Amino acid sequence: MEFVNVAGLILAVAFLIYLAYKDINLYFATFLCSLLVIFTNKLGIWEGMQQGYAASFGKFVIDYLFVFVLGVLFGEVMKATGVAEVLGYKIVTIIGPKNAVLGVVFVNFIMGTIGISGYVLVFCTVPICRIMFKRAGLSMNIMPAAQLLGCALGAGVLPYNPILNNVIPTTYLGTSLGAEPLLGIIAFFSLAIPGCLYCKYLAKKDCAVKTEEEQSMIQNEILLFEKNYAEKNKPNLFQCLIPCIFLLVTIVTLDKVMDSNALVSLAITIGILLTSALNWNQLKPIWKDTISVGLNQGANSIMLAATVMGFAGVVQMTPAFSQLVSLCLSINLNPYLTEAISINLLAGITGSAAAGIQIFMENFAKPFVAAGLRPEVIHRLAPISSFGLNTLPHNATVVLSMKYMGVSYKDGYKAVAVSTIILPTCASIFTTLVAMVFF
Repeated sequence: MEFVNVAGLILAVAFLIYLAYKDINLYFATFLCSLLVIFTNKLGIWEGMQQGYAASFGKFVIDYLFVFVLGVLFGEVMKATGVAEVLGYKIVTIIGPKNAVLGVVFVNFIMGTIGISGYVLVFCTVPICRIMFKRAGLSMNIMPAAQLLGCALGAGVLPYNPILNNVIPTTYLGTSLGAEPLLGIIAFFSLAIPGCLYCKYLAKKDCAVKTEEEQSMIQNEILLFEKNYAEKNKPNLFQCLIPCIFLLVTIVTLDKVMDSNALVSLAITIGILLTSALNWNQLKPIWKDTISVGLNQGANSIMLAATVMGFAGVVQMTPAFSQLVSLCLSINLNPYLTEAISINLLAGITGSAAAGIQIFMENFAKPFVAAGLRPEVIHRLAPISSFGLNTLPHNATVVLSMKYMGVSYKDGYKAVAVSTIILPTCASIFTTLVAMVFF
């Protein structure tokens, strides 16, 4: 394996992380880093950018356009009708200010489980969670860790989840969204329990001491939020829950009947239509703007995710990557452990859990199945294994979350690293060991 080739890959990934950390446009950053990979691995510029970047970019958009865009539109409809606000407010109110940090985890988990992507969750849940934190006297510096942990728990770890991380394996393995459910439940609790304990530790350790003037400002902000919430024409809880229940029932009922991409698109469409119909009074004055914003955000979100896949496409063309794949296949480890390690590393290189799963499935799914491994186990290990290094500083959701919450990397990223890198990696290893022994 030539040193220059490998060094070029490592340098490109490090440079991409640095550019993201500096809040450089992700399109520009992935273009620049793709060119660095091309030069250091002696690929043709046009060949690398057209057959590598553009082809992988386009394939990702073609494969997952409807899942992605409909998911974002669903989140926007829930936000516009007040459904997201009501669900979030009910959850954090029931949990109470003393458990505000767990409220943040739980509300993001619930929203993610019904198919709302991490990009949209930030805008749906942060305003409510911010007030909850202020009531509890907590600083915003620990909110990204709690919010991103909730996103991870809701993003495909459990079976039947409509999130992309649970859809991608079905394309390559012929499995269903509910593949190996028991292993998914084990994966969920192996992350949820230590994750929630760590968030409670952060809340206990946090010392958000406020001056009298700051306390007065916070109190005024809380009162204003409560006043605005009370004055809004909000849907009742029944109206909010019905679309979510129908969405999940559709997925569970038709899981082995329909193609997973088509099923998720259908289920989310049902969620959108039911949410709109049940809350038409709230949506009617702004339905045109809601559709416009939702579709535009959906298009922007999938394009942003596709830029990472474009960079990954260039990486996959290099001699160094082919040699790394061969090396992974030749390592004398249990194949399930190889999967967990490989997906985590690939997700770290690309800064995307979905990209890590996709690259692994493209290169390893057939050899692993041919070697006698159960497709259902390979599928279920993929989502939990994709959480870890994927939330290095160049991850788009991390960048968006911290920027929207007004938290600097210096103040908030250390806690994020523990809740979304260290703990998920440990949960992935534990789940993999369970799979090795019992599955």
